[in-house]
Amino acid sequence: MSPLDDGFDSPPLFDGRKLKLTIYQDPTCPWCYIGEREMQWAIKILKEQELDVKVELEFRPFLLDPELPVDRPVNKREHYYQRYGNKATLWEKFVTARGAALGIDFKFGGPARSPLMCQRLIMKAGEIGGGEAQKALYEEISRRVLEQEKDVGCLRNLSESAAACGLMCAERAIAFLTSDQLQDEVEQEIALARQKGITGVPFAVINDKYAVCGGLPKEKYLDAFTKVVRGEVTETCSMNDRR
Repeated sequence: MSPLDDGFDSPPLFDGRKLKLTIYQDPTCPWCYIGEREMQWAIKILKEQELDVKVELEFRPFLLDPELPVDRPVNKREHYYQRYGNKATLWEKFVTARGAALGIDFKFGGPARSPLMCQRLIMKAGEIGGGEAQKALYEEISRRVLEQEKDVGCLRNLSESAAACGLMCAERAIAFLTSDQLQDEVEQEIALARQKGITGVPFAVINDKYAVCGGLPKEKYLDAFTKVVRGEVTETCSMNDRR
């Protein structure tokens, strides 16, 4: 865990019993799915240990690969091989094993494309139901894309996801997705994230002050969250272990 030098507000080091998590994510990223699953486990344990802690979630958009097309899918496996080269097979095996330990059944076939439209829907979820609604939608979409090989840019898939998690009916979701609502806002957030120095996800900002990056083990997240809640963080504390 490292302190943020700029780009974020800097509240007091110890803010009561509050844990605010701002999670930068890309629903097409296996490591984001892993990291989010690990974070939720850590939050559950934290609430059991710190009964009076208040947890606030916010999911913000990021594009791990800005070069992916928005208007058409490409072959996901070919995309991975272009991205990782000869290491793609080993990368898949490692991610698969890490996911299996968390109950995630990763699949690496199917289509790949930019999640830009999906990110608009996740931002809309925040407007409707806050961080918990975003969490439910993010998890539903990630499950479909990363475990069922669904298309992250498919209107039917996204509208069914919105309906499945109780966000809105499929018809309303399609009406939103075929408009340009929140397009500028999502693009601005993505640009701002890169201006803040975020180059990879998952990237979680804690209480607008500290950051943890990478798909960390649940114990690492729990340790970081607990230290912040208890006011035990020091400027020399480091939790940014790579995945």
